[in-house]
Amino acid sequence: MKIKPNKHFDISSSVIYKTTEIIQILLLERYLKFNELFYRFKNKHDNNDLTTFIFALNLLFVLGKIQYYKESDTIGLINYET
Repeated sequence: MKIKPNKHFDISSSVIYKTTEIIQILLLERYLKFNELFYRFKNKHDNNDLTTFIFALNLLFVLGKIQYYKESDTIGLINYET
């Protein structure tokens, strides 16, 4: 995974694109356990890995789009208008 893209960079491997995949998963179920969310993310494409998943989650958290609930180990989609 590249953090700094160049002109030959495939947009579908970018962290921003991966955040859209996570949002699509969370739109179906507002709250998912961390492992279940990663499992569904990984199954969307073979090139999805844990590092990319964590970067995408961090970006969504910083933007205020997801919340982590420690008690239940779930991640939920918040502040999202369809």
